[in-house]
Amino acid sequence: MILFWLASCREEVKPKTGFNKQDSLANTEEVKALSKQIEEEPEQAELFYKRAQIYANEKYLNRAEDDYREAYRLDSTNALYALSLARNLYAMNMTQEAAKYYERAIQIQPDYIEAIVKLADLYFVVKEHNVILANTDTYS
Repeated sequence: MILFWLASCREEVKPKTGFNKQDSLANTEEVKALSKQIEEEPEQAELFYKRAQIYANEKYLNRAEDDYREAYRLDSTNALYALSLARNLYAMNMTQEAAKYYERAIQIQPDYIEAIVKLADLYFVVKEHNVILANTDTYS
């Protein structure tokens, strides 16, 4: 009986298929070319931004976050970089940090309508979430 239980608890080892979509994305010609350019010109914020866009479009938000952060670090006066980082953080449910970068985009470019709307949307969603949580607690 104990042997049967031990055998059933054993983790099944699956053979590796050799296919990892994330790695295959890194091996696309476009990403390879950008990565090579980044190696040659590591102070070019636009290169990190372009690669981040590719990662974000493919929903590799962690990789996109790293590149958006680097683009913003290299050029913290670019409102688009702050907005893009904020959108990525929001998609990762990191709302407090996203709000900070939406606000930064607006500081850089006060008439940046997209950043203003996105920040308002974030505040609305967080407020509604808090209302739902408050109502849930009263019924518990």
